Amino acid sequence: MAKDYYTCEEIAELMGIKASTVRAYCKNGKIPSLKIGRSYHVSAKDFEEWCQDKKQVPADAEINKYIKKLRESEIKYKSLIDQSLDGILMTDFKSSLILVNPSFCKMLGYSEKELLGSNFTQYFHPEERAQEVEDHMRRIAGEIDNKPKTARLLKKDGKTVFAEILESPAREAGKVIGVQKIIRDITGRKRLEQELETILDLVPDALMITDFTGKIYRVNKSVEEFSGYTKEELLNMNSVINMYHYPEERLKAIETLKKKGAFHNFEFTANIKGTLMPGEMSAKVVEIGGEKYIESLVRDITERKQLQDELQKTKDTLEQAFNAVNFGISYMDANLRVIFTNDWLKENIPAIAVGEVCHIPFNEKKEICPWCPSVKCLESGELEKARAEIDLPNGKALKFDLRAYPVKDVNGKITHITETIIDRSEKERPGWDIFHMEP
Repeated sequence: MAKDYYTCEEIAELMGIKASTVRAYCKNGKIPSLKIGRSYHVSAKDFEEWCQDKKQVPADAEINKYIKKLRESEIKYKSLIDQSLDGILMTDFKSSLILVNPSFCKMLGYSEKELLGSNFTQYFHPEERAQEVEDHMRRIAGEIDNKPKTARLLKKDGKTVFAEILESPAREAGKVIGVQKIIRDITGRKRLEQELETILDLVPDALMITDFTGKIYRVNKSVEEFSGYTKEELLNMNSVINMYHYPEERLKAIETLKKKGAFHNFEFTANIKGTLMPGEMSAKVVEIGGEKYIESLVRDITERKQLQDELQKTKDTLEQAFNAVNFGISYMDANLRVIFTNDWLKENIPAIAVGEVCHIPFNEKKEICPWCPSVKCLESGELEKARAEIDLPNGKALKFDLRAYPVKDVNGKITHITETIIDRSEKERPGWDIFHMEP
């Protein structure tokens, strides 16, 4: 806005008349004025000329008093513009700068004299000049956009300034005469965003920020690998819902988020361009700018599922082999809680049951056998042997040879025990020595 301009309210207060009266004069052209947004502004020069019409104002002696107060108001208004931390400028029809404040001069490194009269478009990055020309033409046509845009401006030394620009048409006597702009330097914020983007792209899991309708607002590089779409394609999608093969899984995830605000390791079936893929997701509700969004981390678990299938097949094969031998095999954790028993053990000593701590068979108190090789194995960390007799309820005695083998993790800590139990009377039968279990 050029200097020497005053609002209708300021003039009305000084003259002791209604602001609506002043606005009406501006609207019908009785007072030459500049319309900025929805407000009219009158220059001191135009006001003085208008004041020569004695029908419009009080006695001549009062005019100088009005003008003096208006000039005092101008000084205060100009001070606000000059002290603004944001850049403030105005361009004419041709996009030539007709007003710049000190903050904008400092932002680009030019003096006011160097900027005034130059074309504002020339300070944009070459890749964004065409867009600025288009935006300028839309503002000149009277189009208003209340949302700020971001652009790269070039400083006098050639460096780049990332700016956030809010612009609107400038009007005079109801006609558009140029464009007014408020410009904020967001270079620091932009650099932090770029650094954050770099960090997020290093995350191996696919990261997405969506709203509750599935509209995508942000993704990292891994999403491209997971989905097969580019970032641009994803951000232009109306919804990510079509990536769920089963709609009920999407509904379950949303309901959980609404109730609990987060969930972890939720398995679902993704539909990636017609190909089904097992996925695992962790998500939480986040608030950005007062609005609620969903932040999700998704990973492809195809390899893990394949490995689990292979491990299950291996487990099934081992169980078949263990069930084929003529002696007992049990697998226990470090607390001697039974995890697995083979068919021989289930048939001959059913008291040793999965889910319970291994104990003396047929003992209601469930005491640990005093000669238990597994207890000794936990203490020594080595293979331990034992020979024992177990009295059956029918009065007979079973004689056994037992061995306990430690199972250790990568740090050498015992995590499980494998125990074998051989009925001595079975030693002559084929298959008992499959593990070379000699006493």
